[in-house]
Amino acid sequence: MGIAEILPGISGGTVAYITGIYVRLVDSIASCVPQKLSRTEVLDVWLGIRGALPFLLPLGIGMLLGVALMIFLINRLLDDYAVEVLALIFGLMAGAVVQMARDSSVRYLLTYGVVGLLFALGIFWLNIGHSEQSAPSYWLIFVGGFFAFTAWILPGVSGSLMLLILGIWVVMINAFAEFQIDLISSFILGMIVSILLVPKYLKRWLKSHRHQIVAVFCGLLLGSLLQVWPWQQESNQIFLPNYDSDVWQNIRVITLMAGSFLVMMTVLFYERQRKIT
Repeated sequence: MGIAEILPGISGGTVAYITGIYVRLVDSIASCVPQKLSRTEVLDVWLGIRGALPFLLPLGIGMLLGVALMIFLINRLLDDYAVEVLALIFGLMAGAVVQMARDSSVRYLLTYGVVGLLFALGIFWLNIGHSEQSAPSYWLIFVGGFFAFTAWILPGVSGSLMLLILGIWVVMINAFAEFQIDLISSFILGMIVSILLVPKYLKRWLKSHRHQIVAVFCGLLLGSLLQVWPWQQESNQIFLPNYDSDVWQNIRVITLMAGSFLVMMTVLFYERQRKIT
């Protein structure tokens, strides 16, 4: 789950669902969050934490190891193989778009999906001319942390995708790789707020508005493909490859895009089959 969360397009929630621990994960997190501040509730939460620790502790350690491994790996690869990394992520996200569209309906895709698409395109347009390496505000980092955790426990939605939509994915990769305490603190604070607010409402949202939520995130994914288009300048201005560019690099990029697309389709197909059975 930790490795998956670093790559936009792959959801840690999806990995949890495939491995059969998703329901237990949401229940464990919800049991650790008080519904109201009372003595009885605090006692119930403490008992919930004690009961959830044997599950959450090894899961958390494994996720931290996976996150640390992928952060340092991606940080290194972005220095020398940025185009190839974007190609890999583009394929993963394209596969996720196809699968999420199948989980919704045409009616919701043409309404809620369009809203998500326009939001993602608006974010991309605002980022044109601005390098992703520039320092964002602490408020934006806080919002990124909030939505990253929120997406983390939604199957089919990647926390890194939300950072990518906000234009701070590379920034946070660098921040964790270089231990930038100020950015990391703002990010973790946003995650804590999400932990306190989201889990207890998640089941209700998914039960009553699942198709609308899926449609919105499908639109977000589709619009965010521009963010990870392999051929782009540092100022987020995209272009098409031409014959004057490195031919072998173009072949590698196209191969990675197609291969990662097939991998994502396979993973999400397996998740779909598990739901059916």
